[in-house]
Amino acid sequence: MEDKLAAIYALRDAAEHHGKVEAALGSKPTRQQRDALLDARIELEERTQQALESCMHCGRIHADGDPDCAPPRDRIIPVDFQRRTRQTGSGDEEEPPSD
Repeated sequence: MEDKLAAIYALRDAAEHHGKVEAALGSKPTRQQRDALLDARIELEERTQQALESCMHCGRIHADGDPDCAPPRDRIIPVDFQRRTRQTGSGDEEEPPSD
């Protein structure tokens, strides 16, 4: 998971750098400015690809369904999405809204 977070922060830094380089361009950019913008854009695309391909469970880049990578069971929180009545402060039960 740490590698996934690191990839996301690296993507954020690359996007910030790209934006600064792009904002610094004038109406007639020099060759060095255009090269710097191209380099920043390539870096941004590389970081985007790394952030997208990093596994959210292990942080490594691998194909989906890799048998060596399974989500940790102790980090899964069971959620019950069924509607239920709830208690109000007075102790009376409130009926769920009818659809």
